[in-house]
Amino acid sequence: MKKFIYLICLIVVLFVACNSDNENDVRTMRVQSIDLSDFNLYQGIDTTAVNFNNLKKRDLIVRYFTAGGRLAFNYALYDSITFQFNADRLTYTHEKKFKILSTYTFRNDSLFINKSDGSSLFIALGSSPENLYRRKSLIRFPLTEKKDTAFALDEILNLEKSLKIAKDISNRDFVNPTDTIAWCNIIYNIE
Repeated sequence: MKKFIYLICLIVVLFVACNSDNENDVRTMRVQSIDLSDFNLYQGIDTTAVNFNNLKKRDLIVRYFTAGGRLAFNYALYDSITFQFNADRLTYTHEKKFKILSTYTFRNDSLFINKSDGSSLFIALGSSPENLYRRKSLIRFPLTEKKDTAFALDEILNLEKSLKIAKDISNRDFVNPTDTIAWCNIIYNIE
């Protein structure tokens, strides 16, 4: 009987120890890789765009998204963001300039941190809090006959959106074979 009581006590102690370990489990995530595979080119005479699905090098991104000596693509754009999950709390750090510790909400494929004033701050996209990413899109097109422009956007680009943006800003039709529009929907994977 004593052995049975000792065995039950040992099992209870192990069970409590395992549960307390899980409660103190802290998971830290940050940008680990950048996906540049959605790089597209469009020339004025075509009705389609060419997609470079297996783009492994950043050379084309640097080549196409530098305008006026300024690079529109920033490799380290989200390098300084850190997500630290601890039970129902999240510590969100950005560029070591600010740190928010609060509860968080995941809804409609987006992760939000709940601020003390009751509002929410968007911090990432994903299918769950374990699978997160950030997105930035780049576009480049001729602004005039002799000058190009390149800049970043927070929306997903495709041929129709890219043509509309280019036409609205430059007041051109982009039917000349030398009129090239380039865009890339960059994904910063957070692991």
